[in-house]
Amino acid sequence: MTELVFYNFVYTILINNEYRQLMDRNSRTTPFF
Repeated sequence: MTELVFYNFVYTILINNEYRQLMDRNSRTTPFF
């Protein structure tokens, strides 16, 4: 159970990091972000 929570935590952090990079890329290319 603890391993599942840990993997879920790491997975969420990775997804948030990817999403943030995607938003940064969009903000550089588009003026309305």
